[in-house]
Amino acid sequence: MVSFSSLDPNKLPLKVCLRVIKAIRRLKDAIPFNQPVDPILLNIPNYFKVVKNPMDLSTIEKKLTVNQYTSTVDFLKDCQLMFENCYTFNGELAPVSIMGRNLQRAVHQKLEKCQSEFDQQQRRKSETSTKPAKTAEVARPKREVHAPPREAVSPDKLKSERKRDKTMAFCSQLLRELVSRKYAQYNTPFLFPVDPIAQGVPHYFDIIKHPMDLSTVRKKLEQGEYGSMDEFQEDIRLMFRNCREFNLKGSEVYEMGVKLEKIFDEKWKLRPMGNAVAFGSKSKGGRKNSSDDDEPQVPAIQPKIMEMAQRIETLQQTLSLLKSTQQQPSKKRKSSVGPGGAEKKSKSKSSGAGKRGGKKRGRGSDDENVANLPEVTYQQKEEISRSIAEFDEEYQEKAFDIIRSAMPEINVRF
Repeated sequence: MVSFSSLDPNKLPLKVCLRVIKAIRRLKDAIPFNQPVDPILLNIPNYFKVVKNPMDLSTIEKKLTVNQYTSTVDFLKDCQLMFENCYTFNGELAPVSIMGRNLQRAVHQKLEKCQSEFDQQQRRKSETSTKPAKTAEVARPKREVHAPPREAVSPDKLKSERKRDKTMAFCSQLLRELVSRKYAQYNTPFLFPVDPIAQGVPHYFDIIKHPMDLSTVRKKLEQGEYGSMDEFQEDIRLMFRNCREFNLKGSEVYEMGVKLEKIFDEKWKLRPMGNAVAFGSKSKGGRKNSSDDDEPQVPAIQPKIMEMAQRIETLQQTLSLLKSTQQQPSKKRKSSVGPGGAEKKSKSKSSGAGKRGGKKRGRGSDDENVANLPEVTYQQKEEISRSIAEFDEEYQEKAFDIIRSAMPEINVRF
């Protein structure tokens, strides 16, 4: 039978004993010992005749909490008393006594472990206290510390870094658009990596050898792993190819991928091309930077300028014709009202010929001209706005002057 007499009370502080008791009370064998014995509930009315000094784990824990023990020796005596009461009343072979022996062994092992930890702490303290003190080091003159010279950066390298920053900023903005709530009905399957187990597709990696998703693209973008916009685009295209390869055509995820790729295609058309960036490439003074004079202008922007100029001219003609048609009815109403009032108006309706009929045909021809002009849709207006933003400041001013002259009531700012 395990005895607590082999333990050294001086190496077991009462705080450690309290921690041990709280841990012991959670064991399965501690159930009969957690609370005081209730003779009536347990139907053992003779318990207090046999056991004169009852003890249990809750009483021991309470005495430790309120500092009722003056030393660890008193604590160990109460533990020993609790187990002896169990063996005395139930006998050595009773199931409760077997649980008591298991519990007593567990308490003894935990206390022994705490005792060994105490010995190790004391040993470390003694080792540090016996180490010889370090001799005072001879004072040496302090050495001046100079920062290493900065590496000279060539203008070409700075220019390429600035261009890369602009292109990567465009990629970041485009990625934010793709993952935004605006396109939540399409982007949900592509926000995070595919989990074959959670999504019930255990064969996913058998088909898709190079998985890709928008969160991985964002991580690579933030860590500067993309050397160019083409590398960024390739990962986005890889994600859509994986979607079409794994999912059946016509399925929900397949169609979501097709629609999201169309959105990407539309926005990818607005990417900066060479010197042409989204918001102009001139200095504050309106003159081009000297570093940009050596590079040829990108010819890709010229067709856009011509196309936008034609659309603005068409819009200007439409506005002027609409204004003329709004002014004509009021003048003609004044000329048609005479002394006869409604009678003259009824006559004009019944005549159906003459000069006035010719005027009606002329007004009809104006209406036909207005109707034949192409209607400027919201998408076209938005495209005009985006394209103007790609112009240099000189072209932007010309475009705004055209819009102001055609529609002076609109306050156009740039």
